[in-house]
Amino acid sequence: MEQVELQKDFFETWHMLPEDFRQSLIEIKENQNEMDTTDQVMVAPCPNCGSTNTRDCGHTSLGDPTVGICLDCGCLGCLICGAVFNDGETECPHWTICKNCSAPKNERGHCSIPIWECPVIKEWKAKRQHQFEF
Repeated sequence: MEQVELQKDFFETWHMLPEDFRQSLIEIKENQNEMDTTDQVMVAPCPNCGSTNTRDCGHTSLGDPTVGICLDCGCLGCLICGAVFNDGETECPHWTICKNCSAPKNERGHCSIPIWECPVIKEWKAKRQHQFEF
């Protein structure tokens, strides 16, 4: 029963996703047996429903392997910081937070604080719609 409610919630927000991204997800869902083995094991289980039927979105129209999706309930999240996306998000806002942060950065644009220890990111994640992590 709970699984049905999770899928219902996902499909209520389905229209918020870009059309090309929705089509990419449909193709992944329809061809999940053809997915590369590494795609099947490199993404953690879904934090929403616990399914291991998860993939990264590197092979979708997003082209972003840092975004994870659960093919069972539709949960989307950031595989870098762990934040589960709010309705309609297809890119993690933590990237903008890091970009605008005044902490000294190296030549690649990263500061020395691991993202899971950053107080700014921790505070931001505490205010998110979904408190669980991917």
